[in-house]
Amino acid sequence: MAYSTIKESHSTSSMSMIHLVNSYDVYFYVDTLVSTNSSLLSADKCPQIVMKDIRGRGGVIDGASFIFLRRSSIDITEGDFKETEGADGSVLQIQENSFARITNSIFESNRAQNGGVAYIEIDSSLELIGNEFIGNSATDNYGCIAQFGGTSTIQKNYFEGCSSRNVGAIYLERTEADISENRFLSNEATHEAAGALYLFDNVVTFKNNVVQGTVSEEVTLFSNKNTMTISDSRFYANTATKKTKGIFAF
Repeated sequence: MAYSTIKESHSTSSMSMIHLVNSYDVYFYVDTLVSTNSSLLSADKCPQIVMKDIRGRGGVIDGASFIFLRRSSIDITEGDFKETEGADGSVLQIQENSFARITNSIFESNRAQNGGVAYIEIDSSLELIGNEFIGNSATDNYGCIAQFGGTSTIQKNYFEGCSSRNVGAIYLERTEADISENRFLSNEATHEAAGALYLFDNVVTFKNNVVQGTVSEEVTLFSNKNTMTISDSRFYANTATKKTKGIFAF
């Protein structure tokens, strides 16, 4: 078991500050961490990475994400990520059967081209429980979270003021998802698609959520080719100029 404390760390290299391959039981307890120009961590074939009290700040060159995983698992608790930048997922990009669990963390004013905070693909899985996502954005698509394949558990989170041209907060495709007890407030799609969530070809349970103050040209929640159960959820004070202020399903 390895314990690391990194304070006010900076890098001017395009390489990751920490690169792990085939590493087991890696624990980071970080008091303060600033990565101004490079990724903090890239990992391949690492079955257990634990991060607690991460403080992530600053942009990243070459479009890299702050944390990049391939065939790895990570558990992030009580993180605080602000003003990071990347191409696909400013804070987190995961690929190839990876897994990320993020709890009790804050993501504020992060920006990417696609997936303002996280971009998950190639049958990887995600758990988001008890987090705050505030003012995150993407210049193109998916203002906060984008996931393609795998499973997704999104519970007891708060999404406010997240935006992109297409899909304000969350985009899910070909996932098995539990979206429960979240609050979506004032998220926006500035061009088209869904102001809060766009769900395509998923199996979804949508329960006890509140979706309020969404702004979009088309819809608040867009459902396309899903097997979906919606219960005990509220949609109100949402604005759409073209289609509907509520759910648009086909």
